[in-house]
Amino acid sequence: MEICVHLKQIFTFELERGNAIQHEGQLWTKMEYSIYLEKPLDMETIRKTLQLDKCVKQLKSDDPHFFMEGFYCEKCKHNIDGPFYLK
Repeated sequence: MEICVHLKQIFTFELERGNAIQHEGQLWTKMEYSIYLEKPLDMETIRKTLQLDKCVKQLKSDDPHFFMEGFYCEKCKHNIDGPFYLK
């Protein structure tokens, strides 16, 4: 399966900056397809430079068992995220 068209530019951007897939598939019950990257996403650059569709929303989990941050598509039920670290 491939990431939806609404998240594709985020995925391409992250691969071009050297990030890599750690896990993919149905990793989250609310999403049909997920990509979890090895390194944190460059959230600031993504928000400032990419033209994201309105169906793309930011997500963040500060659950102590699984810290992650990224984006999901409300329309396609896909998400792309990576770890984040508390400061």
